[in-house]
Amino acid sequence: MDTTQTRTYLAVPHSEKDEARKAAGKLENNKSALRFDAERRVWYALPGADMEALKRWKPDPLLTGVSAGDALTQFADFLRANGADVPEKVIMDGTRQRIRMQDDKPGKKSCTYVGHLDGLPNGWFNDFRDGGKDELSTWYFSGEEGDPVASLHMKAVTAQSQWDRAEAKRILQDKKAGNVRYVHGKFGQAGHQHPYLVKKGVRAAKGVHIDDKQRLLIPLQNIDGVIRSMQTIDPDGNKRLTKDAEKSGNFFVVGGTLKNGKPIVCAEGYATAASGAMALRMPVVMAIDSGNLVKVAERLHQ
Repeated sequence: MDTTQTRTYLAVPHSEKDEARKAAGKLENNKSALRFDAERRVWYALPGADMEALKRWKPDPLLTGVSAGDALTQFADFLRANGADVPEKVIMDGTRQRIRMQDDKPGKKSCTYVGHLDGLPNGWFNDFRDGGKDELSTWYFSGEEGDPVASLHMKAVTAQSQWDRAEAKRILQDKKAGNVRYVHGKFGQAGHQHPYLVKKGVRAAKGVHIDDKQRLLIPLQNIDGVIRSMQTIDPDGNKRLTKDAEKSGNFFVVGGTLKNGKPIVCAEGYATAASGAMALRMPVVMAIDSGNLVKVAERLHQ
């Protein structure tokens, strides 16, 4: 039996759902190997499903009815409407592209975009001249209403590409988290005389380590206490987050531990959080930047 090793989205019409569920078979726990994604409104097979029996519902990208040329033209118009200086060739392969704004000075490239052609073409744009927008400008392909079969196949193809990208990102972030934990654990607690700390008039909180290049290592954890990323600060005050590591909702607590029922104070950078902890004589949460403050507060409120 041919089985899948990951979630596989399918183009299953409502009228055929019972037949598809029977074809998918049962998992070891005796539950159906076919599930419905309520958010995306499409069926998918779990690892262990009989993919040979489900092959008739495998989505066909050629049936989505989307022209790549039309999608590229629409996306270019979207970028132009947001003030981008659109290059002759717009790249829509899922990679981040950095380009000029229409009013950028020579040599400047002040915006980024990402475009996807698989499934329902989509993309986003961000002008980061003022530090970047908290909410990205997003785009989705809009064409003529297709037939139900094309729509169903498009839903399945789009859902699969979104799932695959999310899984690839999760795997990479898990790998980066493991690397971060290794590096942080390799070095010891930082002293209070680090040039950056002295300049800011703050102390090294418990958990802030220092490496052999005299960089402060500030671990960023999730609400379960697992280190997922890290910020480094060198003696000159240059800060850097671990590339490709998970940032959203992660934080570092300065000045003690958080307790249930007690007020929670959040700040952006380490120096601000450390100063606040000293002045308030209570723990302060470092959220890295303003864009992450709300996400951290939401996680801690749960």
